[in-house]
Amino acid sequence: MRYIRLESSVTTPILLDLYPNAEVAYSLRLLRTDYTGALVKIRRSSDNAVKDFYPDANNELSLTSEDGSGTSLSSWIGATEWGFVRTWYDQSGNGNNLNQTNTSQQPIIITSGVIEVSGGHPSIYFSGVNEVFQRLNLSSLSALTEGELFEVLRNDGVRNNGLHKFDNLTATANHYPFNGVIYDAFGCNTRHNIGTPTAPLTNINVYNPMSKSGEWTARHNNELLFTTATNTPAFANDPYIGATSSPSTNYNSKMWFSEIILYPSEQSANRADIKSNLYSQYSITP
Repeated sequence: MRYIRLESSVTTPILLDLYPNAEVAYSLRLLRTDYTGALVKIRRSSDNAVKDFYPDANNELSLTSEDGSGTSLSSWIGATEWGFVRTWYDQSGNGNNLNQTNTSQQPIIITSGVIEVSGGHPSIYFSGVNEVFQRLNLSSLSALTEGELFEVLRNDGVRNNGLHKFDNLTATANHYPFNGVIYDAFGCNTRHNIGTPTAPLTNINVYNPMSKSGEWTARHNNELLFTTATNTPAFANDPYIGATSSPSTNYNSKMWFSEIILYPSEQSANRADIKSNLYSQYSITP
């Protein structure tokens, strides 16, 4: 059965209406007013049943909101069960959904009946064990000649963390952080030592790398951490979220991801406004 989300009470344009043409866009809130699909497909621990869940009337995924089927997320999961994310749907319109069919590698959205949150909003938790999302054979991404990423994320402060993989390097160790330092090779063939940001990584933050011919730059909230004029863009067709490659061989994330938006071009004209939207949504003080 296909469940239809409740109509939003919000009529003003939202993030991807204002700044469109994202290559991929994952969130636990509605990002585009004409997107009518689910936000996530969730598997419950009690019987491994899966179900799509949609935005509520406030454009948010909520434990207490109805998804249009007459069943609330809270009643479907139950007070003591766990919920795992089987699919994180792409709201860009390009159909680049993140899927994980291996139940042992699905990240967590509900722990003992309680939804995971960051900045007061639902978030997806990677516990640092096996969880990872991989998008295979994304040919449009490997064809990019430049790109800019906006990730809303939070570190749990316990361990060195893997981050993601958007590069073509055979063995990449992208970290958020490793011994306090962020390392990343987003969209290029060189891993950069980005440094240690001012804002604690245990806060909810916006990590914002950009790769284009002749420039690679990484920002953390409004802080310019690293830039170089030596860069040849190279994007992977099999990006990872929650690990730098196979979770059995490289560092996994132990952190929360709330939103991931990748644009296929530099966003210098829109960057400040995109970040302002994210700061406002997640109560981030940049």
